Amino acid sequence: KLEFKSTLRTNLHTNEIDRKMELSCLKTITAFLNSESGTLLIGVSDSGNILGIEKDHFISNDKFNLHFTNLVKEHIGNEFLPYIHSELIQIEEKNILKVDCLKSDKPVFLRYNKLEEFYMRLGAATVQITGSKLINYINNQIIETKKFNKKSRNKLLHKTAQFEGSQIYVFLINELRALDKLNIFGVADDFKYA
Repeated sequence: KLEFKSTLRTNLHTNEIDRKMELSCLKTITAFLNSESGTLLIGVSDSGNILGIEKDHFISNDKFNLHFTNLVKEHIGNEFLPYIHSELIQIEEKNILKVDCLKSDKPVFLRYNKLEEFYMRLGAATVQITGSKLINYINNQIIETKKFNKKSRNKLLHKTAQFEGSQIYVFLINELRALDKLNIFGVADDFKYA
């Protein structure tokens, strides 16, 4: 999935800084983190023309990068930085910012003006999800995560059977018991390890 934004913060119609431009970029990043990943190119028009980040009037590329990183930290959160990789790329003697976003393993909210909003990608659009749709989405994500964790646990148990009785086997069983006490796998209380 690929999305273009002409600028990070400058409204091209007024040629002035407009926080709505920043918000638009942040919504897209949040939606990619909540969906199946994607790439945002800043400095590229919707028609694919290379405009460059120079339209944002930063005094240097470093200042641009710092501003972008600070926006992500403040409005999305430090904990999601590992899911976001950004780099400046020069095309046609102009710099664009390429932002690759991986799917997060937990819901990501955009914090702006003391509100928290949840966005997803639906086709080529960034859509805000609220109310019962948001609750259903989060419940489905929790169920999928539990299924994945249960499959991972079963694979690990199968792999450890060949080491039964060894020190590594005892270590792994103790680790699984510790994880089960944290209820990471979401298994029934009567589930017992060997």
